[in-house]
Amino acid sequence: MLPDFLSSPFQEPALSTLWTRTFVNAYALVQLGIVFFLFTEILKRLPFQRKHNFKLAHSERPFFNAEIKSDVLWPLLTWIILLPAFYLLTLTGIEAFLTPYVPKHRVQAFVLTLPFWVQVLVASVVLDLALYVRHRFVHLYAWPYHIIHHSAKEITWTTWLRLHPGDSFIMGLINVSILWVLGFDAPAMVTAQLLFSYANSFNHANIQLDYGSPLRYIFVSPNMHRWHHGTTEEALNKNFCIIWAWIDILFGTFYLPPFELPERYGAFDEDGEDCVGPTWLDQFFYPFRAHWKTLQTFLARH
Repeated sequence: MLPDFLSSPFQEPALSTLWTRTFVNAYALVQLGIVFFLFTEILKRLPFQRKHNFKLAHSERPFFNAEIKSDVLWPLLTWIILLPAFYLLTLTGIEAFLTPYVPKHRVQAFVLTLPFWVQVLVASVVLDLALYVRHRFVHLYAWPYHIIHHSAKEITWTTWLRLHPGDSFIMGLINVSILWVLGFDAPAMVTAQLLFSYANSFNHANIQLDYGSPLRYIFVSPNMHRWHHGTTEEALNKNFCIIWAWIDILFGTFYLPPFELPERYGAFDEDGEDCVGPTWLDQFFYPFRAHWKTLQTFLARH
């Protein structure tokens, strides 16, 4: 199985997005950079400012945030250096641990009978459900890695790239395992992944936008996802999805005060100080420092 798959990356439909994720995200990033630059310039030059919607959330830095260097370094490290190894490890792990126990491609025969656009729609729901599962998992069990994403103090269209490699690996493994079990057609899944990347960047964008009823209960808006990055108690562990708001409603994790935004973003300790650090190296080594501190505490107690 392994040699055949490596010789034909698109042979395994459920894993096709694993091979194309780098190129899909890079393609989306270039397109979104152009779109958001033009969008930001238009918002800056509007002769009027809407009270609640279509306003810049960070007017002092409309297009790039203060941490753009860190945001850009993360995908360079993850996509270019680490993902090739991740592909091989993920495939090997799935084949070794899932194949003997879990029937793969459980719904593939049915899915392939659907029209392409229906496949894309269903695949987008599957991707967001997979995101919900893995997103809640890292919040509960891999926070030292995922906190890097939440350490951004200004949320912009590049913040979605701000993922520690450990975070990417854990969430990617869960995501691919779910898709492997279901088994979607490669073109539909890649198209859905591209739409997912667009939505991910858009919902981190430097704009205030609440869709209002009833759309706010169907689709994730930038305002909704900003509350996911909020630092207040009511925003804790809320709004995990990136496309479909009704999934968060279904699981009781939806939080979106009408036309309101959090007062600040970032990761802070009990004293209100930045607990991660400002530099890229601070962010990279933070999980390992956190694990070492946990180990020291454990050994001291025992």
